[in-house]
Amino acid sequence: MAYGVLEALNASLNSESQTYYGLSLLLFLPHGIRVFATYFMGFRALPPLLIGQLICLQLFPHPGNSLAMCLVGASCAPLAFEIFRQADINLYHSKGAQSLNWRALLLVGIIASLINDIGSRLILSVDAPAALFSPSYFLFFMLGDIAGLIVCIVIFQIIVHQLQAKTH
Repeated sequence: MAYGVLEALNASLNSESQTYYGLSLLLFLPHGIRVFATYFMGFRALPPLLIGQLICLQLFPHPGNSLAMCLVGASCAPLAFEIFRQADINLYHSKGAQSLNWRALLLVGIIASLINDIGSRLILSVDAPAALFSPSYFLFFMLGDIAGLIVCIVIFQIIVHQLQAKTH
């Protein structure tokens, strides 16, 4: 769905593929979806994330997209959560939690973005242009991932607040 929002924005603004990449880099909502899905479902989120990545590969093909890129994208958030869990810091959602730990989600989202970027660079290193490996491009991708995560956090908080207001 997040890819669909980006595609709809692209179609309404401009049909050139450059605009799509610019929009997706500035606000990459799928990264927020990855982090949220893993936060609530743990590693059980991996199969649906992978299926979603594969569907998007077919619906919205773009240069450099491959099965390997889908695997990296789908697994970056579960791997980030597991890094913390292995260090005895469990940042997954707990059933008794009364609120969203947005700071933990942001931290995991940053680590997941790093994992995704490093994995993508390794896969693309064979035939990617040198500009793809510049620090500014890396920072641009990371900012888009984090912006997408922040939007997802805000939307989630608004929904929870509205639901709580209706029950009181």
